[in-house]
Amino acid sequence: MVNAVNSAIPDCPPAIKDDGRAHPIAGAWRPMLGALVRRFALGDYGLAEAVEGVDPIAPETAQQVRDAVEDYGATLIELPEATWQTSVSQWQGDFWDMNGSAKRDKYS
Repeated sequence: MVNAVNSAIPDCPPAIKDDGRAHPIAGAWRPMLGALVRRFALGDYGLAEAVEGVDPIAPETAQQVRDAVEDYGATLIELPEATWQTSVSQWQGDFWDMNGSAKRDKYS
């Protein structure tokens, strides 16, 4: 099944519901994803400062995310613009799977 969602946005890759292969992250989602990562990079795992399109995160879940990031030992940073060159999403029938390590040339 292939179904393009929000394809009316000019110069913006649409969300493509294709359960057979991955496609670039939809342009309409990029500002929200960038804002979410920015909040996490600032340590706001509960989203005390709201991100449009994202529900608040329960305190227990926020603590789990904080613990996981701290246990991993890396420092979160804002998403660089180059992120979108290697990030893809794929429709899984009832949810989107997003991956930031795919080589775009495999999916374009």
